[in-house]
Amino acid sequence: MGFKTGLLIGAAAGYVLGAKAGRERYQQIMDGWARFCGTDCLQGMASKGKAVVDMTAERVKGAVTEHFNDEDTEDAKD
Repeated sequence: MGFKTGLLIGAAAGYVLGAKAGRERYQQIMDGWARFCGTDCLQGMASKGKAVVDMTAERVKGAVTEHFNDEDTEDAKD
C-alpha cells in the first residue's frame, strides 16, 4: 500500500468515525484542545520557541548581509 492510498484510507476512516461520534464528542475534543493550548507550560514553550526563531532569523540575516557586503567589496576591488 502506497503513502497516498494509506492517507486516503486513514482520512476516510477518520471521517466516518468522526461522523458517528457526533457534534457532542467533537465539542469535547475541542474543549480539551483549548484547555491544553491554554496551559502555562505550553505558552512558555511557545514563547521560548518564538524567541529562538527570532534570534536565529537575526543571525541569518546578519550573516547573509555580511556575505553579500563582502562580495560587493571584492567586486569593487577587481
